[in-house]
Amino acid sequence: VVREGTGKGVYRYLPQGFDVAGKTGTTNDGRDSWFAGFAGDLLAVTWIGRDDNGSTGLTGGTGALKVWAHFMAQASERPLGYRMPDGMETVWIDDQSGFLTGKGCPNSRLIPFITGSEPRQSTNCAARSTGIKDWFQSLFGGDN
Repeated sequence: VVREGTGKGVYRYLPQGFDVAGKTGTTNDGRDSWFAGFAGDLLAVTWIGRDDNGSTGLTGGTGALKVWAHFMAQASERPLGYRMPDGMETVWIDDQSGFLTGKGCPNSRLIPFITGSEPRQSTNCAARSTGIKDWFQSLFGGDN
């Protein structure tokens, strides 16, 4: 889900509660602006660039993302649906060390893993919490 970074602006152009997932992109010299994303029933990629390879003056978030969002607001009928695949689980990971941690701990992120492949080492943070409920809450908000 596009909740942070340069893609989070997509929600200015979509109906409230219409969740999507995507990624922005910009070439180093500003020649290309692109956004690739999907909702529950449609995937689309937009690109903005010039025939002469000159700079567009746009980033992925200021150019292609806007085109993509306006298209998706009209074309897609369903928001992104979430279902954790079988054999997967989510655990809280410290994004600095890569160790297990807990919800509310510094640098904690809820990350999906193939069951049994999650890290074995833990941080010292005692607020340990895992599970699908936490994963959904990290996407949609809410407390335990």
